[in-house]
Amino acid sequence: MANTELKDYVQERYPDDIELQRVLEEFNVAAMQMKLINADDDLFDYAAKDIFTARLNIRKWQNAGLINSTQVKVLESVLIRTNKEKSRDIRQDHPDWKPEHVGQRILDDCNADGRLQRFPNVSASLPPHTAEGMLQQLANQKLVGWHPDWRAQLEKMEKWEGVNA
Repeated sequence: MANTELKDYVQERYPDDIELQRVLEEFNVAAMQMKLINADDDLFDYAAKDIFTARLNIRKWQNAGLINSTQVKVLESVLIRTNKEKSRDIRQDHPDWKPEHVGQRILDDCNADGRLQRFPNVSASLPPHTAEGMLQQLANQKLVGWHPDWRAQLEKMEKWEGVNA
């Protein structure tokens, strides 16, 4: 296992408000997923910063040869599996909770677990916000979700927005 330092490049180049707004516009499905769990404005801001951080760091690490696309895919598959497990467990443990509360807990637990993950064959921990940003990117690709019924709910939202566009 390579003892590689994964530098947090966002410390050198923090995004401005315009860049963060562009992230939210580009990641509109992730934003819809946040709406499904009644996320507050701060959570949307954190999600945009997380996505920006993950994209910047992963691109820089790949360019430096510290990680490759296969390692990214493996970590993404771990995050997807974690999301499925957390979703199942939380729904089973809290059947009386409102769907929004279940979704908020799924998001929180996935973020917490994601912070503990590493890329395969890299011993260094992920810098803050990297796993969280990867999870939001996966949410945008509809590979993970927060609301217990996120697939059906997203489909309804997309149809409604298509009708009202």
